[in-house]
Amino acid sequence: ILQAVHASPVAAQTSVAPTVNPRESARIRLGPLYMTPALPLVGIGVDTNVFNSSLDPRSDVTATANPSLDLWVPMARRALISTSFSADLVYFKEFSSQRSVNPSVNVRGELFSRFVTLFAGRGYSRSKQRSNLEIDTRSRYVSIDNRAGAILALGTRTAAEVSAFQRETTYDRGEEFLGTNLAQALNREEYGAQLDLRHRLTSFTTLLASASVQRDRFDESSERNSDSTRLTTGFAFNPRALISGRAEVGVRQFKTRDAALPDYTGIVAATSVVYTLRQRTQFSVTWDRDVSYSYQADTPYFVANGIGLQIQRQIRGNLDAGLGAQRTTYAYRGFSSSLVTPERTDVTTSYSADIGYRLNRNLRMSFGATVLERAVPDDPSRGYRATRAALSVAYVLPS
Repeated sequence: ILQAVHASPVAAQTSVAPTVNPRESARIRLGPLYMTPALPLVGIGVDTNVFNSSLDPRSDVTATANPSLDLWVPMARRALISTSFSADLVYFKEFSSQRSVNPSVNVRGELFSRFVTLFAGRGYSRSKQRSNLEIDTRSRYVSIDNRAGAILALGTRTAAEVSAFQRETTYDRGEEFLGTNLAQALNREEYGAQLDLRHRLTSFTTLLASASVQRDRFDESSERNSDSTRLTTGFAFNPRALISGRAEVGVRQFKTRDAALPDYTGIVAATSVVYTLRQRTQFSVTWDRDVSYSYQADTPYFVANGIGLQIQRQIRGNLDAGLGAQRTTYAYRGFSSSLVTPERTDVTTSYSADIGYRLNRNLRMSFGATVLERAVPDDPSRGYRATRAALSVAYVLPS
């Protein structure tokens, strides 16, 4: 299914969900090693505006694939090592500079006892993709995420997770966008601590609550340094229920270290919920709202607020179709002494359509298209319109 693009929150997200049991979920076993390989989506299509240009849009034929492999090594039901590998493969026929291989590796070790699970993990990804809808160049950057903590059983229905985290974002030194060196503007370290509570209300619904503190420090742009406190609550829904997914809403206090840059205290959200009507129609709602850093010197951060709706309907037999829409606003915050407007709002909208046919329970073919538009009130030259269409094949390994 080709879905509308939406903004992603930058804050630490985690879950106190029980660890996956590889003996039940893995598709392949080789001695002590359990694994699940996947090639969930392969597509070939056309991008009518490869560089998101308003003046000279250039089109090209594209192809994508995202293979992945999950590995588990359980140890006498007392410990578990989990490793996941994935890679987004992106191909452009004419513009070879836009091609990329984007690998990602995550490793996590867990040690179990009756009431406590100790864990530590590390994630690494290297990407040459757009980091958000603000930066139009496909820039190389590395993300490293470290986390360690403990999951405590507080009863048969309640668990708590305490963790400390540290993340690094590093752009290649030569990456630039509109005259700004992205490494100088955005290279940073984020670190903090988080407490998550999880209480199972029913077999289909779990109550969530989270509190975290975070410190962001930039290598060469100290005016962007900030301290954050976040409180959220919400629900997680069983995938087999009529309402599935996860919905979390809360408040974030974002305090800047530069007196000339205003603070932000407001609502944040990370919501993706699906409602299934009579087993034939699915309504998907997403809402992502959070603070994100901008490459622009005069407006160092913005509040991204994205709301999306997708409807997927089984038409007849194995034939299905879907429609989607997404609207994301970028409310910028600038220095009070800046000569430019200290506050402005850019808007990105997208509309998508999709029609697919399921050949069997593991294989689905589809054709989809997304129309993406951006409006920048203070700089119309940065607005653009693009259409991205693709023929895709989605495959799930038989169980």
